[in-house]
Amino acid sequence: MRAPQILETWDVPNGLTARALARNGAYVAESYQDGVVLVRVAATRKIAGRLHNASETLGLAVSDDGSLVALIQGRTSVRVRDVASGHEVWRTTRIPCGTETTRQEYQFDERYLAFSPDNRALLVTAETYSKKRTRPAASAFLCDLTGMSPRRALPLRCEGSSQPFNRALFSPDGRYLPLNVDDVHVQYWDRDRDRLLLPLVRRRERMMRLWDRDPDLRWDPVRKRFLRRLAVRPSGRPREIAMSANGAVIAWLRGPFIEYGPQRGPDFTELHDRWISAAVATALHPSGEVLAVSTGQGVAFVNLASRRVTNARVPPYLVSLAFDARGRLFGRAVDHRIEVLSGPE
Repeated sequence: MRAPQILETWDVPNGLTARALARNGAYVAESYQDGVVLVRVAATRKIAGRLHNASETLGLAVSDDGSLVALIQGRTSVRVRDVASGHEVWRTTRIPCGTETTRQEYQFDERYLAFSPDNRALLVTAETYSKKRTRPAASAFLCDLTGMSPRRALPLRCEGSSQPFNRALFSPDGRYLPLNVDDVHVQYWDRDRDRLLLPLVRRRERMMRLWDRDPDLRWDPVRKRFLRRLAVRPSGRPREIAMSANGAVIAWLRGPFIEYGPQRGPDFTELHDRWISAAVATALHPSGEVLAVSTGQGVAFVNLASRRVTNARVPPYLVSLAFDARGRLFGRAVDHRIEVLSGPE
């Protein structure tokens, strides 16, 4: 792979309070101090919609088609508005959203909200750090934007790790929600069956049993056999789950490892023995072949088949990543600056 280049940088205009990337990289939402909310086409920066919000917007998210925006106005206050008409579609004042630290500091952005592809549902996630606990408590609520059914609390029992639990995410067809239900497993919530499916770790469990016998064994997905070169055993909670645009590949981080495989998961999850230091965001290329990982050193592009890694020289800690349909990578920084990178070649 050739090293990706920075194509453009979106600076921070005066009065900007928040920015959000659509999951498919097609739109960018912006909020300003005067209450104006803009939705822009990411490829051209042209304004696709404008709203005025009377209350302060702490964070926001935009749907994949740019027709809906979710406005975070407090720890338990979220409003969804139609971009074309400006009408309020849905609201709640009882569902926690974002991160609350032990110092009662809050963080709100698009990582905690996800629209379903059909715009009929909204996933709202949160995590709370308490002085009485060394590990965060996480929650996820699936909300029906049509008003046909009540909100549902999804089964998250994430209290076994101090790592962030995951960004809100739907599968591209909208049926499945990949959740890191506990410290070990990634499981799908099936919206059609309204239940949790079996964990995606059966092959991994067999591998762990072999590791218990010999801790030096490592599974090499290219040679498809075990090798005696494992320096670090994978541990910790799965986090930063990403799916390809066609839903064929799922990947996530666990400690210093990348685990990936086809969406059906159980017998195909593999390990990638590349040390990922302080990773804060991931995104899968539409082809499902390359995983972009934002770290303290910039952005690493990992070819999952060859395991080759290419580093892009960009500012560190882009907290949100999204590939568009053309394979370009959009990354949002903490200060709301956006970097646009050429895709892997």
